[in-house]
Amino acid sequence: MVWNKGLTKSDPRVQIYVEKGRKTRLKNHSYNAWNKGLTRDVDDRIIKNYTKAVKTRKRKGNYIAWNRGLTKHTDERVRKNAESVKATHWTKKLSPSELNERMSKMRLSQNFPKKFTSIEKAIFNTLSSLNIPFTPHKSFWVDLRSMHS
Repeated sequence: MVWNKGLTKSDPRVQIYVEKGRKTRLKNHSYNAWNKGLTRDVDDRIIKNYTKAVKTRKRKGNYIAWNRGLTKHTDERVRKNAESVKATHWTKKLSPSELNERMSKMRLSQNFPKKFTSIEKAIFNTLSSLNIPFTPHKSFWVDLRSMHS
């Protein structure tokens, strides 16, 4: 048997629980959407909102970029942006020897993870069982030219 059978929402006992439920639904964001289960075929409001959304989507593509028609010679903002891009490392032209030197320095200073992956653990276990000495994450140089000659 339900305690509120036969009572209406105007009854103060029911009103207390209605208010508690409303606050809970607001807090939990559990209200159902007004258009749940409705399609464009069934409800005119859906058609109206759909056409409005399509129009705004089309409108977004017609905005003009802030720097359209401006060059670094005519506008200070574009010039500053071009200089900042030019100053970054990936736009500099380096000789192969300079590039190799920079990359080797970067490799020597890289940080390795503290925990090993499952593949690394398997390799370490295999090497240990075969009594092969190894040092994990040690950088070394292999001269491939000397191997092929």
